[in-house]
Amino acid sequence: MGPYLIFDAQDGQISRWFLLAFTFGVISDVLDGEILRRFNLSNPKLRSLDSTTDAVFYMSVIVSMWFVHPALIQLYIVPLTILLFTQTISWLFCLLKFGKTTSYHSYLAKFWGISLFVGTIGFFLPQPNIALFLFAITVGIISNIEDMIITATMPYWKCDILHIQSAKLLRKNHKVIS
Repeated sequence: MGPYLIFDAQDGQISRWFLLAFTFGVISDVLDGEILRRFNLSNPKLRSLDSTTDAVFYMSVIVSMWFVHPALIQLYIVPLTILLFTQTISWLFCLLKFGKTTSYHSYLAKFWGISLFVGTIGFFLPQPNIALFLFAITVGIISNIEDMIITATMPYWKCDILHIQSAKLLRKNHKVIS
């Protein structure tokens, strides 16, 4: 859906189909993971690919935001830059430590996904709701920090770490076994 969102927004406005396509993209992301897990087809490679796909999708959303409300994006460029910086540092830290990017799917990351959905809808309202947008950015920054802490804590790469305590337990159990 990402390319469609950019195509739809490139003229500086969105059609009535934009938010429907965005919602479909989000729902399909949730459902594909659920379906794979239900049929026991999920694996670390697919979970990692899911995280990368999510990042590409939301980069498409940011480009769409830029096309539709460039002045708002410029006004909030500092929080957006901090979000992108913490995301990049989180990925690089995990890549340097484990040779792979993060794919933790923590509870906080899931909450960030919900806040991104709501914040994006709020941003594209006829009167944009910037509070929802900024809330999503804030949750994202905190989620990225959590990812860095998880990476620092983990003895080896693993996907689907639900919170920092899970990483600590994994490290503790790894020390006992080693």
